[in-house]
Amino acid sequence: MPYLRLLITTLLLAWPASQALAQGSVSGTIVDVKAGSALPSANVRVFDAVNAEIVYKTTTDESGNFTAPVPSGTYKIRVDATRVDDKSGARVCYAEFLGDVIPDSGGNILHADVFDTAKAFVVNATPALADGSLAPHDCEFSVCVLYDPLLEGVVMDSETGVPINGIVVRAKDSVNAMPRIPDLESGLKGVDGGFAWGEVASCGVGDVKVRFHDPQGRYAPEYYSDKDDAFSVGNEVHPDLGARLGSVLLSRVSAPDRLADLADQVSGLPITDEARNSLTHPIGQAETLLRDENPNNNKAACGLLKAFINGLDGAVTSGKITAAQRDALVAAAEAIQQELNCKV
Repeated sequence: MPYLRLLITTLLLAWPASQALAQGSVSGTIVDVKAGSALPSANVRVFDAVNAEIVYKTTTDESGNFTAPVPSGTYKIRVDATRVDDKSGARVCYAEFLGDVIPDSGGNILHADVFDTAKAFVVNATPALADGSLAPHDCEFSVCVLYDPLLEGVVMDSETGVPINGIVVRAKDSVNAMPRIPDLESGLKGVDGGFAWGEVASCGVGDVKVRFHDPQGRYAPEYYSDKDDAFSVGNEVHPDLGARLGSVLLSRVSAPDRLADLADQVSGLPITDEARNSLTHPIGQAETLLRDENPNNNKAACGLLKAFINGLDGAVTSGKITAAQRDALVAAAEAIQQELNCKV
């Protein structure tokens, strides 16, 4: 049985000291330990270590190498791959988190693919190196079963009880945090705030944890029934039995807090300190104004948000950020403008 070794390096991108970035990277080499050969075309997924969202996906090159640029933070890394054994012609599979190995009573290393017990890697200004030998597992084939409906409920504002549309509802395997069912968006089934997986195939068996996320940042993300956005404490539900989640109550995020989140997003971009400060300055001013809770400050905050959006346009023109990065930040800024009733 072959073994998979994953060598991971966390480091900052090579920028001059005067242009230190909040953006880092996770790099590594994946090889079959027994054969001693590189494992190309392996899928590498980098997960946020707390909410278990996949923040970056890539594949290894012909030499088994990969690099995943990610902002400073803490991450868990999952690799899956298949290959054909040169001698037997049989398919060999790998699927596990780095550092997620468990010794049995005889001292042998058993395969494990558990998000909660996987090793976490910290990406910051201090480069770190981690070696790990990962055990393989036999190839398994999931059976996809059709449910109608599989999971259903209604997303509502926790204070007003008003249904909320546009919330992304994601069901993750309760063990390895991989998405099990296609994402839904609340309100798309003709019922305000409603969601229901009906006539969809769920592949595999076992429980899921359901996460609710607002792309516009109006409401705090959380896992079902825990009022927390940590995968490890999310409640498990049983899709094989057909789960009715009832009313899911989300808490609204204040405009100042949303501005702080927006500044964090900008800080994670791979840009120079000068460019970063230029973009975050109007956001910080707007946040300060809104924390005074003086409604007369809203107009000035609206002007600062407009200046921020104009700055994003300039950053795209000068090649400092991509159009996709700009679009995501503009969408978040415009959602705050809408809440403040800004004239745009």
